[in-house]
Amino acid sequence: MTKSKSQLKNILWIPAAAIFLFMCNSAAEESVREALDLCARVLIPSLFPYMVISALIARTGAAKILGAPFAPIVRRMFRLPGCSSGAVLLGVLCGFPVGAQMACELYLRGDLTKREAERLIPLANCAGPAFVMEVVGVCLWNNRGFGIFLYIIQILAAWGVSAFAARHEKARKQETNDISPQTVDSVSGCIANAVSSAAMSMLKICGFIVFFSVLVSMLRRIFSHFGLSFLAACSAAILEFTAGCRTAAEIGGNIGHFLTGFAVGWSGLSVFSQCLTLTAPAGISLRFALISKSIQGILCGMASCLWFAVHSGNTAVSCIASVSAEFPAWALHLEIVLLIFFCLCPLPPTLCRKTQK
Repeated sequence: MTKSKSQLKNILWIPAAAIFLFMCNSAAEESVREALDLCARVLIPSLFPYMVISALIARTGAAKILGAPFAPIVRRMFRLPGCSSGAVLLGVLCGFPVGAQMACELYLRGDLTKREAERLIPLANCAGPAFVMEVVGVCLWNNRGFGIFLYIIQILAAWGVSAFAARHEKARKQETNDISPQTVDSVSGCIANAVSSAAMSMLKICGFIVFFSVLVSMLRRIFSHFGLSFLAACSAAILEFTAGCRTAAEIGGNIGHFLTGFAVGWSGLSVFSQCLTLTAPAGISLRFALISKSIQGILCGMASCLWFAVHSGNTAVSCIASVSAEFPAWALHLEIVLLIFFCLCPLPPTLCRKTQK
């Protein structure tokens, strides 16, 4: 009986969605163009090099070198192995889903247990500084100060929630990582695997961005037709990070303030779908990440309202520019610094993970 009901639902909503998509074909096409433009101008330049670098750092063991200064903090605050500090640092500097990718790489390499990887993902999976400061702060709200504040507060929220969860987590039996470590024979093998996996992940990420952009566009048209702009903004903030920030800025007011912060802290189901393509093959659950990011979204939303209450006289009310801003030069310089780090600190082939059992 349950199976027949499920089939009936599919029979009803799938044709309805297809009909609606056909009726709003021009709007869907425009959403696809905007999403692809965003991917080409901002997403790929800002993510692809970082995804390659993070894979190289994790697979060769360089995470222990990169995050060495922060390892004691990660161990004490979040009760995670010191190698996790590299993922936290790259997550803060590079934006999602680089942190999630590196957590998976560390798990597959045998440096983390599954539970540790699950707790590391929401801690290391933050919105990148280039997007939050330049696009959200400057383009959408005409205030770089707000972008800087929002970027810092989302990091503090992620750290606070993760530290609280680490302190109150129930005692567990000593967990071991029984997965077969990935076999890598040389640094050149690490580079080849890192580039190919990053390219495939990049295609999947762009696909999710396009899909959720169209979905948000369709829902906005439905809700706007019935005068439910608030629900349109909420659905955008829940589903897709970029569209959520843009819709919130267009609404303005306290609702727009809260939803902007919520979208940054929560990150959107689109980002979770992107992370799922990385974590699912490794068997890593995102349940803890969903709970953690929900709390982070609420905290960031409240902080955003507080910031605007203090600086209300200096901030624009609505969106003033397209989110398809050029990738800022200072973020490109950060990529160059990380590339130089990897080139100056290459690890010999013997340090690449071998199959051990």
